[in-house]
Amino acid sequence: MTSSRSADSASLCLTPENLNAPWIHFEAGALAGRFRRDRTSVCPYLYSVKPSDLRGPLSRFQAVLANEEGTRKMFSAMNNALGGDRLEADVLNTVFNRWWPDLDTWLKGVSAAGQQTNAKTPESAEQSESKLTRDVLVPKSVASMAREGNVEQAIHEIQKLLPQGDDSDLDQNQLEEKVVTLLLLSANPPDWDRAAEYVLRLREPKYYLRLAYKFWTVQQLDTAIRWVEDGLPLAVNSKDSELIAKFKNSLAYYYAESGDPKYKDLARNYVAEAVKALPGNVEVLDTFGCVKIAYGENREEVKEGIDLCYKRAQATGDFERFKTWLAKAKD
Repeated sequence: MTSSRSADSASLCLTPENLNAPWIHFEAGALAGRFRRDRTSVCPYLYSVKPSDLRGPLSRFQAVLANEEGTRKMFSAMNNALGGDRLEADVLNTVFNRWWPDLDTWLKGVSAAGQQTNAKTPESAEQSESKLTRDVLVPKSVASMAREGNVEQAIHEIQKLLPQGDDSDLDQNQLEEKVVTLLLLSANPPDWDRAAEYVLRLREPKYYLRLAYKFWTVQQLDTAIRWVEDGLPLAVNSKDSELIAKFKNSLAYYYAESGDPKYKDLARNYVAEAVKALPGNVEVLDTFGCVKIAYGENREEVKEGIDLCYKRAQATGDFERFKTWLAKAKD
C-alpha cells in the first residue's frame, strides 16, 4: 500500500457503515492538508452513499458514485495526477472497459452479502448476570435482594429454599454455588472478596471470569487480570471452546487497557484466537480494535482499531467506552 504522504492521488471508499467513523474523518482531514492545492486529486468513492450525506472534510472533495460513470471519472482523475507517467486516454479506456464488468459484479456481490449479514451482538453485563442466576436456580426475588445490597438476607432465603437430602456433599456444593452467585451480584467490593473464597473452592471457570469483571468495574485492573489468568487453565481443561475464547478475549482486553508492553504478544495472540473461535461477535471484534489501538505499530493499524471499536459502539449504544479508546488512540 502506498502511503498517502507520497501518493499523487487518493480515493476514500465510503459506505453507510464507515461514513461517520472517526478514522475516516481523521484521514480526510489529513488528505485535505496533503492535497490542499489540488482537491481534485482526492476522490470520495460513494458506495450506497449520496453526495449530500458528506459532512466535514469529506464535503470538500469532488465525490463520485460507485457506478460505471463515477468509477470511470475517478480513474481518469487518478491517471491525470500521474503527470508524465499517465496512460494514454485510449489505453486507459481499454483497460477500464476490460475490468469494469468484474468490478461491477463484485460490488453487487458485496451488497448482497451485506444484506445477509447477521452479526452476533455482545452479551451485556445484565444478561451475563441473569444467565448466572438461571444456571444455579436463584429466584429473581432473591437475586434482587443481593443486587440491592441485602446479601445476607438473600443467602438466608436461599438456605431455606435449598432441598435437604441424604447427600450432604451435594447439598453443600449447591449452596456454595448459589452463595457465590449472590455475592457476585452485589455492588459491594467486600462481598467480592468473600466470593473469592468460594471461587477458589469451587474452581468453576465462569466464576473466575465474573469475579474479574466485577473488580474491573472498580478500576482494579491488576486484580481482574490475575483472576482471568488463574481461571484460564480451568477453562482450557473444560474443553469448552466458547468459554476458552471468552477467557482469552477478556484477557486481551484487560491487557490492552493496561497498555503494558509486556502483554503485547499475549494480547495479540489471545484476541486472534478469540476472533477465530467467535467470528462476527461484536464484543470480540471490539477487543481486537482495542488491542490494535494499544499495541498498533503504525498509524494504519491504529485507525483499523478505531473503526472496529466504533462498530461495537454502534451495536451497543455505548459511545462512552468508544470515546475512551478514541482518546487513547490520539495520545
